[in-house]
Amino acid sequence: MRMYEPVWKKLRQQGRVSITSPAHFHKRIIKAVKKERGLDLEFKFLLSETNRYASLKWKIVAYNIIQFTLHYRKRPNTPWSEDDI
Repeated sequence: MRMYEPVWKKLRQQGRVSITSPAHFHKRIIKAVKKERGLDLEFKFLLSETNRYASLKWKIVAYNIIQFTLHYRKRPNTPWSEDDI
């Protein structure tokens, strides 16, 4: 298991996660969670099946706390329909 995979799994299940770490690690943690999102093929597949996408947001709540949030949205209508396939 990769180091930040448990953080991503918890974020995926709950929609919001807070992490406490020294401020000089924040950039690394944000990059790692974004990478975990990109590596999760099951998550991408499930979203594509439901015609949705997820945006990952983060903010520094306090000096040493990062809060990650997942927002789900419906994809805009495509110019073609399933009947055209």
